[in-house]
Amino acid sequence: MAAPEMQISECAVLTAAGNSMDTLTEAIGRPLGSRAPLELGAIPDPEVYEEVPGRVAAVPDFRIEDYVPRRGTRSLDRMTRLGIAASVLLRRQMEERRDITADSWHETGISLGTSAGSLRSNVDLTLDVIRGHGADLINPKVFPNSTMNCCASQVAIWNDFHGPNATVANGTISALSALRYASRLMSLGHCSRMLVGSVEELSPQRAWGTRLSGRIDSEVVIGESATLFSLEPAGASPSPVATVTGCEVAFCPISADGARSEALRRVVDRVCSQPEDVDLVVPGATGTVWQFSEERSLEHVTGRRLDVRRSVGDCGAGTSGVQVAAALGCAGPGDRVLLTSMDESGVVAAAMLQMCPS
Repeated sequence: MAAPEMQISECAVLTAAGNSMDTLTEAIGRPLGSRAPLELGAIPDPEVYEEVPGRVAAVPDFRIEDYVPRRGTRSLDRMTRLGIAASVLLRRQMEERRDITADSWHETGISLGTSAGSLRSNVDLTLDVIRGHGADLINPKVFPNSTMNCCASQVAIWNDFHGPNATVANGTISALSALRYASRLMSLGHCSRMLVGSVEELSPQRAWGTRLSGRIDSEVVIGESATLFSLEPAGASPSPVATVTGCEVAFCPISADGARSEALRRVVDRVCSQPEDVDLVVPGATGTVWQFSEERSLEHVTGRRLDVRRSVGDCGAGTSGVQVAAALGCAGPGDRVLLTSMDESGVVAAAMLQMCPS
């Protein structure tokens, strides 16, 4: 029996461009590094980035109190706050368009992509132990921030979601892996709605690690993002945005560019049977050392290209989530959209979206 079709009904996104789909679509095609410093938004703790090579960018004027009551948020790290904010925005958008009962929200699950949780929280906790505080003196309220599934768990707690709760750690392709996982859960009847996406915070630890790895171009800004979109079976939403017609993830153990390119091409061919009819391509490796490999795997695919990384910065695990949001915001009614992604671990992914008529 064929798996039921899954549709995306709403999407919420926070990036260095702003906290809405409109600000993201306006930023696409306008390199972030070319904008005035004030347009990059207030960077938390700017002094810790003074020696980091290149530029960094944060979600402008981000305060968790603008999304949820302040009580109970003091011990939350930035990554978790971004995830909660995205979930609140998504709920608001969905409830504005249709009536959703409390029971329906209770049955909602979440599948969230990440690289390794909050790197800053992990490092800070470890340093507190090493520098003499000892494990017994660590604040128990901040310990959960060091766990990989903290963000997804807090999103469920704040929204009273009782459905499946999954954290998918798969590098830059995490949102596409989370999408595939969520689709499988729903097709097996575990829930009727999943919030899917990825989150990555800006931190000095990640900024230094990204720059020293040499995997992104020096002119690419290091940013942050939180993206969540609602995934439901076809027909559940009265006004769906797009249908997910395919999503595949594969692993290539060989690090050579040719092997990675061939692996991605095979994944693309599995989700896209008519590459000559693609209207929009959102590649995930633009501005990285894998750009050429990705371009080679997409030589047979038509459609204009959308450069997400140069528009909102390198968002680490959040990049694939921003790709989905950019596709939903920039594609036209009826367009066929291909998303691709490659990670340094050897994992490659591709997803195909069919935009719904307006």
